[in-house]
Amino acid sequence: MIFFEVFNYLLLIMGGGIVIYYLLISLFAFRRDRDNNFETVKSRKFAVILFIQEKEQVLSRSLYSLSGLVYHKNKYDLIVIADNYTDSIVQVAEKMGAKIVIPPSDKLRGDNKNILPWVFAHLLEEEQSYDAMTVFNSDGLVSGNYLEVMNYYLEQGSEIIQGSYKNLHTPKGWIDKICEMNFLMDYIIYPQGRKALGLGTNIRSNGMCFSTSLLHEFPWKEGQQSINEYGLSLRLHGIEIDFAPEAVVYTEILTEKWNRNSYLNTGSYQLLKKYAPQLLRNTLKTKSLKYINILFELISPRFVNMVLFVVAMSIINAAVWWGGWILTSPLLLWLGIMGLSMISVFISLIGTGSQNKFLKSAFYIPINVYVKAKGLIQRFLRKEKVVEGHGGKDNPLVVKDENQPVK
Repeated sequence: MIFFEVFNYLLLIMGGGIVIYYLLISLFAFRRDRDNNFETVKSRKFAVILFIQEKEQVLSRSLYSLSGLVYHKNKYDLIVIADNYTDSIVQVAEKMGAKIVIPPSDKLRGDNKNILPWVFAHLLEEEQSYDAMTVFNSDGLVSGNYLEVMNYYLEQGSEIIQGSYKNLHTPKGWIDKICEMNFLMDYIIYPQGRKALGLGTNIRSNGMCFSTSLLHEFPWKEGQQSINEYGLSLRLHGIEIDFAPEAVVYTEILTEKWNRNSYLNTGSYQLLKKYAPQLLRNTLKTKSLKYINILFELISPRFVNMVLFVVAMSIINAAVWWGGWILTSPLLLWLGIMGLSMISVFISLIGTGSQNKFLKSAFYIPINVYVKAKGLIQRFLRKEKVVEGHGGKDNPLVVKDENQPVK
């Protein structure tokens, strides 16, 4: 039992540290100072890049949203990247006044790791000069002030900016609401809290803005870096990713994406394996918390998975304590960590003004934890079996509410 006690205390330190980190970030998110005045001396020219999907209705909706941005019409160009398209979709884009760019066939491998770096390089070589480039997916809508906000942040000295997100639909079931709670914390509260601490944030694949001077100085190498790795390499060069909560991308939260039984983020693991030594060296050299924060970002699981871990360890400790094999103190510590994680949730909900909407749903978190634990056990027990079909519980759930109009 000595080995179990030592291992248990190590997990307590790790789990407690991550939960306290989330709690502090949530608390600092309240210190947000949002700007309402975005007046600038210069109106910069933007390349608004849109990756299309195989749905004309979805593309038309996104193009209408982007063409209605409150910004000088001669100061931005709509550029549609036709990496997966049909003739009718191209006609829709051209009808909306967008410029069509078709990447070479060797770049069409289905992810931004190959296409987006080529798009940046292609646009930088054109005679048309842009001050910045923004990137969107064609499955959402954009707030009308998006370019105005980005222009303001660029004038304040930011070189790479990540916009905020909001759910395009209204969640109905408890699973949908828990998914949106996770979404709010990952894409609004935590970036806002890190911004308040001056720590920077992660770059996403939607709603991001790059200054062209940055792309000239630190080009994104084709095929060598994922979008997350490119953002991390910029941060290691001292270029922080700013967060603009005033510029919003309204996107759809697919429940199967957030409820999937994936407990290890392989992308983050690979980045951690590759960059952990450099992050530690930079921390010792600069004595800055920024690099420790990046490490926490890479090793920290999503909130629901963290709660699953804490609840599981609490149950294990309760069983071992009931058998008289350990003292009461480890069990009390795990229960305390579980309480802190729930406090972090409520603070996050209050920070986004969603406490009335989601407070009741928070009580369903134990059920969600049970579902995830059950799925993990079933996967472990059936790992050598071949499961065919997608019926019953294996069928992914999708939020299918009707779109709410966004002006």
